[in-house]
Amino acid sequence: MESKKEACGVCGIYLNDPQGQVSFHIYWCLLALQHRGHESAGMTVFDNGLKTYKDIGFVKDIFDSNTSSFVKEKLRRHEPHGKILIEDIQGHIGIGHVRYATQGPDVYENVQPLEIKSNGFKLAVGFNGTISNYSHLRGQCSSLYHLKTTCDTEIIGEFLSEGLKRNNFEKISELDGAYSVVALTDDQKIISFRDPLGLRPLSYGFDEDMFVVASESCILNKLMDKTYVYDVQPGEMIIYDGNRLNKQQLPCEHKAHKHCMFEWVYFARPDSKIEGVIVLQARKNLGKMLAKSYEMDADIVTPLPDGGRFAAKGFSEESGIPYEEVIVRDRFFPQRSFIKKGQKNREHIAKEKISFVDDLIAGKKIILVDDSIVRGTTTQNIVKRLREKGAREVHLRISCPPIIAPCFFGIDFPTFRELFVNKLGITPDNYDLETINERAREHTGADSLYYNSIENLKRALGLNDICTSCLDGVYPYDYLPYQSLEPFLRI
Repeated sequence: MESKKEACGVCGIYLNDPQGQVSFHIYWCLLALQHRGHESAGMTVFDNGLKTYKDIGFVKDIFDSNTSSFVKEKLRRHEPHGKILIEDIQGHIGIGHVRYATQGPDVYENVQPLEIKSNGFKLAVGFNGTISNYSHLRGQCSSLYHLKTTCDTEIIGEFLSEGLKRNNFEKISELDGAYSVVALTDDQKIISFRDPLGLRPLSYGFDEDMFVVASESCILNKLMDKTYVYDVQPGEMIIYDGNRLNKQQLPCEHKAHKHCMFEWVYFARPDSKIEGVIVLQARKNLGKMLAKSYEMDADIVTPLPDGGRFAAKGFSEESGIPYEEVIVRDRFFPQRSFIKKGQKNREHIAKEKISFVDDLIAGKKIILVDDSIVRGTTTQNIVKRLREKGAREVHLRISCPPIIAPCFFGIDFPTFRELFVNKLGITPDNYDLETINERAREHTGADSLYYNSIENLKRALGLNDICTSCLDGVYPYDYLPYQSLEPFLRI
């Protein structure tokens, strides 16, 4: 239940009907992607030119899909302070974005999509990920481009516009890190591309009515009846102009694929499929791996909602121990605690958004399953509260292996010192799973605590080509921003 911050969610839609209104489709896409970013949202459409509508806040705080004439008139009278009416946004081509800031502060100028006019092109760009060598590139590019923001999206837009001008996208090969990008040009093309490691997901599909590209495949399944869904391949660019789909490989150095394992463990919606692996099934498999590796008897298996739910179900199926939800998450308390900035904010949210079913807890030996422990914001408190409710024993099982190193590819735990295992005296240099299990048990107050191993994670996903940098401290790029600050980050 301890939330993890993810960079963003993106989508692009091209309706084949020139009289169609794409804004409603983008609105529903952004709602479905809201779990990937809470700080801001926006969309850009083509309506006799590019027009962008965006603001800071949740999707429903910014846009209103109400078609009641009374409500519409009331909203229009209160503009610019009122919501943006979806019905007023015309055009049959558009892109959308929800953001969590991992590069650049949460200010309006950094809200996406970003409109960029450069090299004779005008385009709007939204992206999911983090450019890990952004500071290095910004220093190089400050004399070449008139940069107006402090986020890495602008650098991507400048490189993309230069590539369009030269019909050569070699400049994009200078980007290190994770990026899944969707852009809309003023000549009515949707351009999408993905980093050569394939760290962040990006899917596309089409039917007789529309072309869609989005961060997660479930978005396409929601929009289209007869859906042909494909992954944008690592290092691939696709361009759709309404008539044909052009695919090309970016001139990037070939690297082994390193898909972010956190997408399956936590971030992606359970109804999504990434690299051919159904997210829901991957999470159940992780729970089954835990049950096989650490056998024990108990009265019930219960998840920390919502992240631990499917792993707990898998654990229950494998072990035969009854599944029971005794911790209830307030579904109208929207923030994911990890996605909120500031440790005190995270602790407050984590405490306020849950309640307990006391009668199902008293006297029980409980196996509590969660997806991961990053900062330890909630785990210790949950164990304590379960004991206060009368639990006889509390045994923790964590489906993700221990997070022992920072991430620089779009997940916001960028320093060693903020990680839970660092508080236990564990670094990549002295990694030992048995030691971590025991020290974590002591710290949380659980009767036992066991993590999945990295080997179990790979077996559960059925994939070997995943990024495990935060699990083993081995990174796929030579240049990373933490290297010059290594002693400080290990404090």
